[in-house]
Amino acid sequence: MVVLTGQTHTVVDVTQSNSGNFSSTVDVSSTYSGAGVPSALSYQGSDVLHDEYAIQNPLPFEETILQEFHLRSQTGADNFLMRLQFHFTVNNQGVLTADVSNPTTSCQG
Repeated sequence: MVVLTGQTHTVVDVTQSNSGNFSSTVDVSSTYSGAGVPSALSYQGSDVLHDEYAIQNPLPFEETILQEFHLRSQTGADNFLMRLQFHFTVNNQGVLTADVSNPTTSCQG
């Protein structure tokens, strides 16, 4: 286990047209530092989340979410890397489709 503390920066952008359609982008980036328990090894981490969606009044709806998390040791110990990408669509008939693309996790030194 690694106990982390850090800071998060969030940027939100929303645009709405006269027709009622709108789109939004949310970017969240975080940086962390901490120590392993019980190893006391030092770690640095980062997390990036990008969420983008568009709605045409009232449908279709489309959203893509990308998240990447990195936890790096200050020694030769293994580093943890994770990447996830999701894509959701609700078509004009209200039918939901979802796709998870290339999810990856790895521990490597």
